[in-house]
Amino acid sequence: MKKLKIIIPAILLLIAIGLLSAYFIYGSTLVDITSDKSISNALATDPNQPITIIKTAKNGKYFGIMYSDPSDNDETCYHFRSMTKAKLYKNKYHNLGISSTAYVIEDNNDDEEDKLTNDILNDIDENTKTAESFLYTFEGDTIKDKKCSVFEYNDTGVAFDENTEEKEVTEKMQKLADSYKKIDEFDLPNEQFYIFPEVYELSKNANGICFEVGSVSVDEMKSRTMQQAKDIIKDLKEEKQWRKYLIYHVYA
Repeated sequence: MKKLKIIIPAILLLIAIGLLSAYFIYGSTLVDITSDKSISNALATDPNQPITIIKTAKNGKYFGIMYSDPSDNDETCYHFRSMTKAKLYKNKYHNLGISSTAYVIEDNNDDEEDKLTNDILNDIDENTKTAESFLYTFEGDTIKDKKCSVFEYNDTGVAFDENTEEKEVTEKMQKLADSYKKIDEFDLPNEQFYIFPEVYELSKNANGICFEVGSVSVDEMKSRTMQQAKDIIKDLKEEKQWRKYLIYHVYA
């Protein structure tokens, strides 16, 4: 009986030591966002060439990093990466998330919409009414209009293929156009680099959000959407004509 009393605490102690060891060993594989070295080790192409961290931002359980990597050998190249918070660890994150790369080349003909990127972080489905995202840019100082409009919309069922008829495209895009609802408008800073953590409560599950440069009205969004419908119809017609050409002139 005395041996049993000694063995049980010893076993429990060994289990506790094993769990603590596993906890610290696994924690060492995560990214410590309070350490530039830890972030660089996770993101650098070459561990011997640390990245340059430009901007960071938190959004709930997500962490965003804007950086440049000397291994690119290109001063116009920039990167963005989001990470996901690890449970049970303070300031530790999984290197899992969205990645993007941009080349900032001066071009006065660039579309300003392409300079602003919005990455949705959480899954938007029939059970979701909250949209979490990072809105960021590598060339904010070249965006002339310093207003940003935010819209909620529903694009359920808006999908097309080569067999879609013109009437169906028009009806679905009209439904999309009618779903637009303006939910916010804010100022953009006159800075080259910035990251905005954005969180919006949606009026309906599975709805999406979009960010448009400028003070854009709902009517303007509807007009843009119906113009897009015309472009889709045109593309589908050209694709059908091309398929007919291939059938009669190539495969015949």
